[in-house]
Amino acid sequence: MTEAEAEAYRTGTDKDTGLERYATLDALGQTRLDLARMKEAGTVVRGEIGHDPEVTSLDLEAKTPTANRVDERVVSLAGVAFSPVSR
Repeated sequence: MTEAEAEAYRTGTDKDTGLERYATLDALGQTRLDLARMKEAGTVVRGEIGHDPEVTSLDLEAKTPTANRVDERVVSLAGVAFSPVSR
């Protein structure tokens, strides 16, 4: 999904990116909302879009193994940098 999402942000539309094939309905809706807001604001993505995930904790001994991560996602929108996103 990352490549399709990056292409959507680079072009300003999810058309012909294949994003609907890879994204959940919620993720697709959020991306489309982001793209609409970018269009309204007249912003564009310049440079590379990427992720730099880091696992901050891992518990493989738990009944249900768990992991936490932080994803430093940096996107430059017409000179305004947005980062990081933590999930």
